[in-house]
Amino acid sequence: MSENTNDKYINTLLDDRYQIQELIGEGGMAVVYKAMDNRLNRSVAVKVLKPEFREDTSFVAKFQKEAQAAAMLSHPNVVNVYDVGTYKGLWYMVMELVDGITLKEYISKKVAEKLSGMCKTEKEDYEKYWDDIAPFIKFGCLKDDKFCTKMNDYILFKNIDGKYLTLPECLETKPIDNEDEDAENTEEKTEESAENADSADAKEDEKKEKTIYYVTDPQQQSQYIAMFKASKMDAVILTHNIDMPFIQQLESKNEGI
Repeated sequence: MSENTNDKYINTLLDDRYQIQELIGEGGMAVVYKAMDNRLNRSVAVKVLKPEFREDTSFVAKFQKEAQAAAMLSHPNVVNVYDVGTYKGLWYMVMELVDGITLKEYISKKVAEKLSGMCKTEKEDYEKYWDDIAPFIKFGCLKDDKFCTKMNDYILFKNIDGKYLTLPECLETKPIDNEDEDAENTEEKTEESAENADSADAKEDEKKEKTIYYVTDPQQQSQYIAMFKASKMDAVILTHNIDMPFIQQLESKNEGI
């Protein structure tokens, strides 16, 4: 459920009975609110016809027919319709309020489960489809925080060698630089100094593991790619328009990156 305190109908009292409390969903024709039935002291769902359709007699007729048809149904998997009416030109339908996730949340959950499962068990196939589905997945992450959280470790990044890596795999890739010099210096230190150096190196490695380099145009930035390869460092390629806002979101959700 998503509350919108700026909605003009929040706190509206319909027919001195139904107190609208929060927005819980929206469709093409109508908006659905959670409300309190003050007469029976119970929570209900109130479906309200959108303003742009209230003067259209065909839409009003459809809305009324929907209420009548739903009221005739009686099944454990179908919500009950309690009331239908109009208040100051506002057409509404009062229905049973059922706790649970929305259809949007259900679809989002199932898509995330399917993709994450495929990444875990069918990585090669997942990689084949990734370039085609990546913009849609990233857009979904920008629009839905829960979906983003579920997909966080299963977003793929193509590196400068053409290999696909997940975010955890990107963070495990350590730049290799000055290894020989570091080893030589360590041998010359005392045992205590060596321990301190190891501790410092470990912290430095941890810091490096949380840095992900990227290029946005492999052709124009080819010199940087060559520098990365020469230094035995890695970088990922981000060429789509959605990548920059997506990366900003990823950084905000993953502390230390």
